[in-house]
Amino acid sequence: MKRSRCLVSRFRIGTAALLVLLLFLGTDAAATFFEKHYAVKPVRGKDVLCDPYVVQKDDWVLRLFRQRGEIAREDFPLFLEIFEILNPAVENINKIYPGQKILIPLRILPAGTFEGQESGSVTLPVITITRLPEIAEAYSIPHKVRYGEWVSKLVARSFGEVGSESYERGMALFAHFNPEIENIDLIVAGQTVRLPDPEIIQSPVYAELFEEEENPPPDMPDSPRQASEEEPAEPVEEAEPGKEAVETPSTRPSLTLPLVDRIRGFSDTSIFSKAAAMLDGDVVNSGEYYFPRDGQSDLRLALSETPLMVFDDGTTLLFTKREWLPDENRKVIERYRPDINIVFFEADMRLGMLVSTIVPVIDSGGGYERHLDVNRGGISIAIRGQYIYDPPAMPWKICLSILEKPEMRVPAPVRDFLGDMGVVVRDWVEGENLSGWAKTVDTSGYRIPERGRIPANPPEQFVEGLFRALGYRYQPDVKVSFPYAGFQVSAHADLLSVNGGGDILIDYGDLGGDAITSIEKTGLQVLQLQRSRHPGDMLSQLAEQRLLDYDADPIFWTSARPRLYNPSIQIPGYLVSSRKEVVRPQGMDADPYRLLVSLVPLPDPLAAFLGQSGIRAVEADGLVRH
Repeated sequence: MKRSRCLVSRFRIGTAALLVLLLFLGTDAAATFFEKHYAVKPVRGKDVLCDPYVVQKDDWVLRLFRQRGEIAREDFPLFLEIFEILNPAVENINKIYPGQKILIPLRILPAGTFEGQESGSVTLPVITITRLPEIAEAYSIPHKVRYGEWVSKLVARSFGEVGSESYERGMALFAHFNPEIENIDLIVAGQTVRLPDPEIIQSPVYAELFEEEENPPPDMPDSPRQASEEEPAEPVEEAEPGKEAVETPSTRPSLTLPLVDRIRGFSDTSIFSKAAAMLDGDVVNSGEYYFPRDGQSDLRLALSETPLMVFDDGTTLLFTKREWLPDENRKVIERYRPDINIVFFEADMRLGMLVSTIVPVIDSGGGYERHLDVNRGGISIAIRGQYIYDPPAMPWKICLSILEKPEMRVPAPVRDFLGDMGVVVRDWVEGENLSGWAKTVDTSGYRIPERGRIPANPPEQFVEGLFRALGYRYQPDVKVSFPYAGFQVSAHADLLSVNGGGDILIDYGDLGGDAITSIEKTGLQVLQLQRSRHPGDMLSQLAEQRLLDYDADPIFWTSARPRLYNPSIQIPGYLVSSRKEVVRPQGMDADPYRLLVSLVPLPDPLAAFLGQSGIRAVEADGLVRH
């Protein structure tokens, strides 16, 4: 298959090319990684990654050094120099002995390459095992642990001396054949474990799992150095040129590394699908990308564990963590896929934190807001939400919130009202029993009530319209006859009928003090008001007489949720409430009746929202508000 800039096919590459970047490997659903301990030693002021090795019988030098890391591959003379510094006990590199412990230099490490590097020891994955359940079933033996047994003792019986390469393989197989054992140093008598069967060494499976490159590295000497005559007997010497060495189980090929250097991924990617649904994106979560690297293994990106999120304007996001993707690998991805925005997601895997990470990237304004003030026709709207942003390639804003319960959603009329102003409200519920959009009533499902109208002026007509809108019986210009100074006198006033509280005459200054006293002797209550062309002044006088309560320019909170992300609407006008202990309109219940006297025209959705809240709305005509 022809390789393009990013390949989506599998291929095998050299061991040395893969050793250099092991920390960032992930795990397939059908794959597991062996782990091996490596030493980090200082040499000439630099950290060197080393492979601790115990020489086995029939080992020879070229076998051990062949393709053992990038130092040997790229600069073999340097490799020999470092080897001699690390192994001062090895006087002759051409002769090594069984049981001899050596350090094989693999790679020069920049500071901070691996976690724990400064401690002098790192643990890295070294082999991908596919079909592990099948292998464990076929090549393991159930064993009931006896008193005095421990894992290394059991494994060493079949796989050689502790510290040897074959022993390390046996320990790795044991760990993966017994995944339920979290600490292999802690097994108890009577416990049943699965021991790797030594027969696995002769199987094709073993060769597949522990396979090595056959080609020697560049600049490898063609012939061994001459052995010293003073060396002890029975050395393990280098094989003669042209003579093929005979392999035994203890000298089988050393562990190879995964076929590619793999970017670690997230174990659970469902959170990315939720975030994409909330933000109008698509998740690409199948397939693989391979990014070629000069002189190294390809860099693999498994979309099943590290999905891409793609938006309508072509914005593409790749999520990872900084410790998973060093700068050199990030640059490889950016070179071949400059359209991918790499987003480092450092927080815990919570939906809110993920959305907080994505929104600033996709917002065309370069960030998001939580509060946005707008005004329409004198109505002030404070749009509040957890995320208010400009979506990619869209002409509107989005106000997004993540709720605990669907009852906390913004009502449909308010959503429509804000939508008319170019703000799309979206409420996502992430609760114990629901994860998805909060269901809302369709626009056609709510009723738009009729708005009554009352004249703002003259004041007599405003008061009349107000009380009629509150449900009272109100009669203007009623003739009143009463005795005054021995005569029967007639006058005119407005009559407000109060159920259970008698009738009230409302006078605007036409009746004198003595006349009022005479009228009240007949049992009628007289209320005198001073004329004002501003409705607020008239309401203030009525409130002083304890006929009603009111709030000027009321603010309406739209939802049953914290005010920090609860949109509110302020309407010029007055929210009037009847006082139930004094005035009870005929046919009304005992609860206060609420009426909004709006000084500006009310849009249909707002009237519907007020109606759903138990508030009747009327508009005051003919007022010029200063």
